[in-house]
Amino acid sequence: MKPAKATVNNWKEIFSKRPKDALPPVYEDLEFLYDYVTEKRPHIILEFGSGCSTVVMAEAIVYYPSKDPWQKNWSGNTVVSFDNERRWLFETMKMIPSDLKHIVSLHLAMMLDVFTFQEIPAFQYFWGDIMSIYPDLIYLDGPELTKATRVTIDPLYYEHKMYPGSVIIVDGRDENVEFLKKHLLRKWAFRHENIGDNGMSIFKLEK
Repeated sequence: MKPAKATVNNWKEIFSKRPKDALPPVYEDLEFLYDYVTEKRPHIILEFGSGCSTVVMAEAIVYYPSKDPWQKNWSGNTVVSFDNERRWLFETMKMIPSDLKHIVSLHLAMMLDVFTFQEIPAFQYFWGDIMSIYPDLIYLDGPELTKATRVTIDPLYYEHKMYPGSVIIVDGRDENVEFLKKHLLRKWAFRHENIGDNGMSIFKLEK
């Protein structure tokens, strides 16, 4: 992976305005995401868990838009971010720089009741039109996991909407990674990058 490109916005200045009890940014993770998005240039990013990553990925797709020929006449590059906590969604909204606001779509999404999926305590997000999204990059980094909410099954529902070359990136969440390895139905290539606090797991759809 190439070193992070020079960014348009000053990340440290932006993130310094977050509340004192917010999780501190992990810059190694953010640089990885920025480089990955600028290199792969996805069209629609679907993010579970808003925050610093929302800013970084939004900046990447604004200044390095998709190169796919079928997308050149459509200016719809978007980061769609879901969060189940109203406070942190609002804090992310305040943090988005003005030059990025037009491509970020933030939504408060409830977590459906926790249920058991093949003996694992699982959950999924709920928002009115959540299934109308056709992402080519899913970034899974929220919500906070507990003994009662150990994995999110949302990527399983989007799998059939994704084209070959699409990617799922999971920040840490080892149990969720193993869950996806077991339950994704299509052919995915997998690799793990030892980055930041928890590492990044990358699933790339082959067919």
